[in-house]
Amino acid sequence: MKIHWPFPILQAGQALRLRAESLGYVSIPDGLPVAPDEAAEVLHVICPRSPLDGAVEEVRAARQMLPPDAVLLAAGEWLEPSDIGRVLAAGADDYVHLHCETRELAVRLLALRLRVEDDGPKPPPLDERLRRAQRLETLGSLAGALAHNYNNLLAAIQGNAQLALMDRNLPDGLRYTLTQIDNASQRAGDLTRQMLAYARNQEGAQKQSLNLNLILQEVSELLRVSVPKGCEIKLSLARNTPPVSGSSGELRQLILNLAWTACERIGELGGELRLRTHFEETPSAPLVVLEVAAAGPPDQERIAYAASETGIDEAALRLEAARLILQSHNGTLEIRQTPEGPVLRATIPPIPGWHMTTTAQPEQVPAGKPATVLLVEDEAVVRDMAEKFLRRAGYTVFSADNAAEAWGLCEQVGVALNAVILDLHVPGMKTREMMQGIRSMFPGMQIIIWSGVEQEAVQAKLAGAEPYHFLPKQPKMSEFVSALDGLLRTPRQA
Repeated sequence: MKIHWPFPILQAGQALRLRAESLGYVSIPDGLPVAPDEAAEVLHVICPRSPLDGAVEEVRAARQMLPPDAVLLAAGEWLEPSDIGRVLAAGADDYVHLHCETRELAVRLLALRLRVEDDGPKPPPLDERLRRAQRLETLGSLAGALAHNYNNLLAAIQGNAQLALMDRNLPDGLRYTLTQIDNASQRAGDLTRQMLAYARNQEGAQKQSLNLNLILQEVSELLRVSVPKGCEIKLSLARNTPPVSGSSGELRQLILNLAWTACERIGELGGELRLRTHFEETPSAPLVVLEVAAAGPPDQERIAYAASETGIDEAALRLEAARLILQSHNGTLEIRQTPEGPVLRATIPPIPGWHMTTTAQPEQVPAGKPATVLLVEDEAVVRDMAEKFLRRAGYTVFSADNAAEAWGLCEQVGVALNAVILDLHVPGMKTREMMQGIRSMFPGMQIIIWSGVEQEAVQAKLAGAEPYHFLPKQPKMSEFVSALDGLLRTPRQA
């Protein structure tokens, strides 16, 4: 596919052109006309100059000199929807910021290229898509806030159910009912954590050592409610798969994109979505491999409806996004044809020296010595339930629901504390400031962030406030206590 630049471009536009060429597009030299036989293979891109009024006139001029069915992309530095709307109203089919990420440029160019090649129905104008994107962003923020509160409620429900199940004198009928509550809360908690991860913006998150099998298991709950009805999910996860370096949010999105693409042809009659991991020692380098495939009767009506709704090939866009994610992880995407249908094969190299990695353990409290902790949590039901679990496990617990109360307890009993457990949001003070204050008073104090927010988001919010430990706030309180045991003390004798 070729790109035509009708007008000369400045330095920022030159950088955009180089990035487009790095994606495989061929530039037609500035000012040269497009040959009639090439019209169906060309995108037109202009970089109108500021101020906005002059840019609008430049877009109009470009539109007038181009054929009526030509696809025109405008690139500029405007961010306000009203300014972008004026550029679109002047005749541009789409808009991209000059300094956008390469992956965004790739997806926008691909969408326009598909319009040129397919000559299909046009998608809604960009101003309408901007309004939709703003609504989705607002809904995403709302979903994240609701999921955070919902996770706290689930922790209280499941924690109290688990406390009740510890009673050895429970009647069998009541024990069965409480077990069902416990199991249902666990599944709801898995789904809630996926909602939190999906709603949260992962851009700019630092890469870390990740287990792809664990991410697949976490995403499976979200897949179950998003794939076609009647589609059965089957996981085949290799044991001892080495860790990879990456962003958990991006890897979740990768799995979802591949799964949704594989499921596109499965209709209401049902089928199987198969996700498989394994490890390959290739001649060039070792690879962690994820293979995604779907088997089932194709639903042609569903495929036709999806294409007519959007006017573009959504599967191609998802695969392009998947390729970009893998590219940022030094991986590759391949589509292999098999007798049972196509298999989407993603490969990612393991972290360097993966066979030698070890996890450093913090200094532990000797076995038999009770650990004393300060728990700072503003949600009363979560705080009370966690306090009960910790005390039942042998901990001495002081608790507070705000910064002022926590400071008072630190001054009174700080020398006896082995650790301070903080929620990410402490009423009355920023968590970072509270961590700094605790360290100034007690330099050796262990600080544990206990939060339902994803670890990458916590790392971004508390960057520079290290060291601290992170424990996820999950409904299964016994897992929280076990994880805390691993940080603070050697295993207790039964």
